[in-house]
Parts: sequence; structure tokens; C-alpha cells
Amino acid sequence: MTKQQTMLEHLFCYYHYRPIIQHYQLIPYKIELNNPLNTASSCLKVRKGLLIKLTCSHGFSAIGECAPMKEISTENLHQAKQCLEQYLVLLLGKKISAQTLPNPNVYPASYFALEYALLSLLAQKKNSSIIGLLKIFWPQNNDSQIKVNALLGSLDEQSISHARELELRGFRCLKIKLGVSPIEAEIQQIKALFKQLLPSTKLRFDINKHWSIKQSEWFLATLKDYESHIDSIEEPLSVCRYHDYSQLQKKTTISLALDESFNHTKSFANFPVKRLIVKPMAQGGLLASLAHIKTAQQHGIETIITSSFETGHGLWAITQLCALLDNKHYHGLATANWLSDPLITPPEIHHGIINL
Repeated sequence: MTKQQTMLEHLFCYYHYRPIIQHYQLIPYKIELNNPLNTASSCLKVRKGLLIKLTCSHGFSAIGECAPMKEISTENLHQAKQCLEQYLVLLLGKKISAQTLPNPNVYPASYFALEYALLSLLAQKKNSSIIGLLKIFWPQNNDSQIKVNALLGSLDEQSISHARELELRGFRCLKIKLGVSPIEAEIQQIKALFKQLLPSTKLRFDINKHWSIKQSEWFLATLKDYESHIDSIEEPLSVCRYHDYSQLQKKTTISLALDESFNHTKSFANFPVKRLIVKPMAQGGLLASLAHIKTAQQHGIETIITSSFETGHGLWAITQLCALLDNKHYHGLATANWLSDPLITPPEIHHGIINL
């Protein structure tokens, strides 16, 4: 079994409960974004995925979300649908064992959906929250207040006015997708943006693996005077070599971050940058994410949790993981407003904070 399957099996044993699935539904969705999200590698206009609804023999029901995305290296939607149909039929009428679930390393988005639905059933049976269940793996105090960054998108003529609107709504960390335009033009826009922002507002840049080492070094040197106002820079290098990232991190106090480039089979002892971005949909669930985060923090690595443009169902799942961690960083959970329909009411954000 994989690590997350072992952790799920441990939960079933610890709480002396294994759901018996009597019925399931697979519910596809297709949701347009209110505005296209341009990145260095793609343009996201539509979000497609599947909801799975499980009903167990005790009458409890729960929903998990499968939102695969090639940009974050999950299975595709067709593969996910086939996987879920195959395994859900096999699970009907039987006591759940984590060993009988799909391989989360091959089907991370599918496993994310199944795992969360099963955790929800377990929480209902034990009259607990998912946070309460997972505290056996993370006994530290959890936080009812979660700071989040707002996603500004790529830079354009409206960026300054949009950034000011987000500031007025209480956000103090704004994430920007770079690598969409020439680097020289983006730097000029960033400098203009800094002049308009409050001193307390920080910017977070995501390059989506688009720059060379020389471009990255030039970017850091050109914005040297703004270092204290930059929260982090994600995935700048088009080719992920740990040596290159290590040398780049030594040239700045800004937290450089790895997201889709990080290979979780590698040791955290040689992690080349200050920060790790964790997307539970890509990692294969909350339990796998929790295990990665725990190991990363033991090595002094900052950890940030971000959504993968899930609907409100997926956002509720990863929000609970953020609350469990209580690490005071800004997490990437403010994405529901990009979707024309988040399906259910997502976690409410007031002044840049989610209060659970």
C-alpha cells in the first residue's frame, strides 16, 4: 500500500469503523471561468470534473470531488471516470479497505475524491470533524483563522485597479501569473503596481516554469529594492535542476518555491529552495499532503497549500487541511470567484481570512 492508503487504513482501524457503500453517483460538471486565466503555459477557460456521492449502510452520504488537470500532472478526466467507475462497482456492498482503492500515485485526483468522501463518512459516524479525525497524525493546535492570497491573474491594463479593489476587500497578499508577456514589460508593470499598493501588501509571483536561469537572476537583481514586499516566486525555471535552484535561492532573501516540479520520491534533505507548494488534488488526497508537509516542516521548509481550481466541494476539503496546519502563511484558497458556478457555497473569505 502507498503511504496515504496506510494512513487511511490506520484511521479505519483506530476509529473501529469501515463504511459499507450501498449506493454511488458520478456527477460530471463543466464550469466556465468568469475570465480566462492566462499562464505562461496555458489559458484556462473551462473547468471540468466529477463529483462522487457515496451513501453508506448507516444512511450517511458524502461527496468528494475529482478535478484532474494535466497542468498539475494528474490523470485526465477520461482516465479518472474509468477509474472511479471500475473501483466504485467493486466497493458496493463491502466493508471498505484502503487496500482496495485505486493507486493514488497513478490516479491522484480520483483518489482525492474517494478519500475525502470516505473521511466525511467516518467523521459523520464518529460525530466529529475531519480536522478532529486527522489530529491523530497532527496533534498540534489547529487554527480557526486561515490567511489566504487573492489571485490577480496575469498583468494587464486593469491590474492596478483590480489590485486596489482586492486590497479594499482586505487581501494583503496578491498572486500574479508571470511569463505571459516579455519579462521586461512585466517588470515595468510590477514596479508601477508596487507604487500603488499599500506598504503592507505583498506580491506572490508564479512563473509556471517559463524563464531561464539568466532571466530569473535578472528579475531578482532588477527588483532587489522590493525584496521585502515579495512573498515568494514559484517555479521560475523552465528546467528543474536542484543545483540551479539552490544557487538561485542563495542570491535572494525571497522564498523561491517548487510546485509541479517537485518529485516527492526525492529526499527533503536536499530541497533546494525555501518553500514547497502543495496541491492536494495532485498529491492524491489530504493524507498524502499531510505526510509531505510534516516531512517538509521537519526539514525547515515552508509549506503553502493551494487549490487546483476545484469547486466549493474541493475547496472545503483543502480548507480543513489548512486549518489543521496552523502555519500562518497565506494559502491559495481564494479561487471560487473565478468560477461562474462553484456548485456549493465555498468557504467565506472576509478581509483576506477564512474563519472556520
